[in-house]
Amino acid sequence: MSFSAAHTQGVTQVAFVPDGKLLATADLGGKMCVWDVHTGKLLHYYTPGTSILSLIWADTMSLYCGLGDGTIVFLELGKNEINLLGSWSHVYPVEHLALAGARLASGGHSEVYIWDVNDGDEQGFLLERELGQPVKSEGEEVVVTGLHWTTTPGSRLKAHGMVLIVTYMSHGIYLFESEKWTAIQRVVLNNISRARSSLSPDGTHIAISNLVYGFDIYDLHTGTLTLAVSHDNSGKEYPVPVLYAHGGRAIIGGSTVGLVNVWYIDCSPPIRMSPLSATGELSHLGSCWRYYDINGYSRTLPHRWPIHTSARGTFVLQTSLGLTVNTK
Repeated sequence: MSFSAAHTQGVTQVAFVPDGKLLATADLGGKMCVWDVHTGKLLHYYTPGTSILSLIWADTMSLYCGLGDGTIVFLELGKNEINLLGSWSHVYPVEHLALAGARLASGGHSEVYIWDVNDGDEQGFLLERELGQPVKSEGEEVVVTGLHWTTTPGSRLKAHGMVLIVTYMSHGIYLFESEKWTAIQRVVLNNISRARSSLSPDGTHIAISNLVYGFDIYDLHTGTLTLAVSHDNSGKEYPVPVLYAHGGRAIIGGSTVGLVNVWYIDCSPPIRMSPLSATGELSHLGSCWRYYDINGYSRTLPHRWPIHTSARGTFVLQTSLGLTVNTK
């Protein structure tokens, strides 16, 4: 299923609602759309007048958007409208959002802020903590490339409760405890610049793409590299996306050559499935574990998943492996 009519500029973000019924998309032109996954119908759209660089669902009827002017907005979906409930600002464009209960982490350039959002109460948008620039520059510009929350049950990190994971382009991976917001662990990477990241469902591993050959997977308990995967990039450096899927048993990766690659990583060596064809540089991916049949009943997909890719303002909802689709 292809969705292309609503976006005329590059798609910046895609996200499925937790129950899989809706899909939110955003673009550089400043348009956020909410789609019915089953029918492909456009249900809502929002145009703030500036690019939308990040979005995340709070529940099945509300979501947060990070904007190019440094603003974060909370949106509540009504029957025929979208209600704007609150906003606050960064100095830099807001490129990353991560939500855990009533805490929202936001990142833009070197900034990382922690907000007490109080379940979306308009009076509860309080800045709890500014992490600022907690890493030394080491001669390189500090740039945040990903934010993730985890409790890492059963590990040595459990005593710290909720942990915020921040990935940086040139300064590795930092883990911050959520009481005093001190760094409790740093994973030092090699000198290759890093881009997008994805946390495993159990919170124990993180996949992080790089600008040279593909992506790496690190064990957050030990800080060790557990797997390095290469894919075609035509020699071009580009921050391609990477995404855990299939309950953490598979990785979906973008490319600069119009392919969506899928690897099963729970075997040795990893098995690479036949790549899915698209066009151009793939900027974002999304996945969902449920679909809804013609009668509206929820169904779980144990061995396949919808894959959502975006390129040049067009995106495709892929409903099974092996089906080739083209974007415009």
